[in-house]
Amino acid sequence: MRLPWGVPRYVVLAEHLRPGKLPVLLDLKRAVPPAAGGLVPAQPMWPAEAQRVVQVQSWQQAVPPALLQSVPLLGHSYVLRALQPVADKLDFDRQELGSAAFRAALPDFARLLAWAHLRAAARLGAAGPDELQAFGAAAASWLGPVQHFAVGTAAIVREDYRAFRRAYRAGTLLPRPGSPVSA
Repeated sequence: MRLPWGVPRYVVLAEHLRPGKLPVLLDLKRAVPPAAGGLVPAQPMWPAEAQRVVQVQSWQQAVPPALLQSVPLLGHSYVLRALQPVADKLDFDRQELGSAAFRAALPDFARLLAWAHLRAAARLGAAGPDELQAFGAAAASWLGPVQHFAVGTAAIVREDYRAFRRAYRAGTLLPRPGSPVSA
């Protein structure tokens, strides 16, 4: 599912539940099906996309974000969590790191991702560790379609970015009709 204006995401200023405490900022983001969903075997059925995101994130992360939950809103499914004003990120755009540092970090990223998958393995009918290992061993059967998907998606993202940049420079970025910002 490709939304014409990206995935709706909002920052919500909410009153704290405890009297006398400062208000809190919440991150509210619409949950959409995974981009590569058609490339993977059958997955468990979820009542809502946000429930899938929240449950899997809870399984895969040792400490999921505070207040993580699924929220139905206006006929759509959203993920709500405490806004993280600072996130630990690796900045590979910095000149001193660059692409060599990114390539050097890929094995570590792969190990972290594998560990996250093992944490969630065999839940609600999902593949267990043995099935995940067999899937990895059979990479020749699925690697081509995944690479084709990645290359095609990268082209779409580059064009979306160019369109965004053109609209930004022209001053024509407008809120989506009917969005809370334009109402």
